[in-house]
Amino acid sequence: MIKARLFTALLILPAILWPLLFSYRWLWLAMLVVFVALSCLELATLLTAGCKNLFSSPHDVSAKEGSKDQQVPSLKHHLWVIGVVITGCVFFTGWVFLESSMWGVAFVPLAACVFCGHLLLKYSIPETILRVMVVVFVCVYGCLPWLSVWHLYETSPHYVLYVIAVVMGSDTGGYLVGRLWGKTPLAPRLSPLKTWEGAGGAIAIALVASGMLVYALNIFHRPQDWLFITVIASIFSMSGDLFESSIKRFAGTKDSGKLLPGHGGFLDRADGFMMAAPWIWFVIELRSL
Repeated sequence: MIKARLFTALLILPAILWPLLFSYRWLWLAMLVVFVALSCLELATLLTAGCKNLFSSPHDVSAKEGSKDQQVPSLKHHLWVIGVVITGCVFFTGWVFLESSMWGVAFVPLAACVFCGHLLLKYSIPETILRVMVVVFVCVYGCLPWLSVWHLYETSPHYVLYVIAVVMGSDTGGYLVGRLWGKTPLAPRLSPLKTWEGAGGAIAIALVASGMLVYALNIFHRPQDWLFITVIASIFSMSGDLFESSIKRFAGTKDSGKLLPGHGGFLDRADGFMMAAPWIWFVIELRSL
């Protein structure tokens, strides 16, 4: 498992760093559109499975336990998920190119109305309402974090590198320290393996990893700025992991997908990034006022 995780990371990390380090703006934008599509796809599929479990009777669930019916449903049974992905991509690119948040936000309820008509043909009214809410949530949560990444990139690619250092340091520190010394559960109902000791290790390694980068690139002029932003960003990164765990619990599955060998789905790697990046973008914007 560890070898698979390392091999996958060694393949993916250079592909992400290349357009950042060499300022290939359009390639980076295309990569973010792919990230939006993957985020929306996995979120919609997970929440669709959760809705299915929610509207199943306890007898039905127990009868299907361990069967294929309890797994995340395939796209051939939920073609409207493709519509959600398209909506998310249009939402993202519309916001970037037109630089108008109103245009992007206005598109979401319009798409929800279109999907509502389709869903009413297949599901009951309560199920339809829930799935329309899924559309709106997926488009907002699947897009806004990557919009913040785009704005960080437009400010300086160094800020995106900083986010990567914080999140990767936090993930690595939480995993290693939690595995070696973790004893006190952090959130046993959501993620039994997360511990308070691991959380402390996550913050410590995030500070070390980001500190070397900040020193090399001179990202922050005052040490207290780096310290404050990094600690809060590491906490947000761990919160993103727990939030995604709650979605997977709702869906009744262990991983968000099978895209990345040794890691699971795309969201299993990007969940912390999607929480930490908006916070860092927010602080950077405040400092520039």
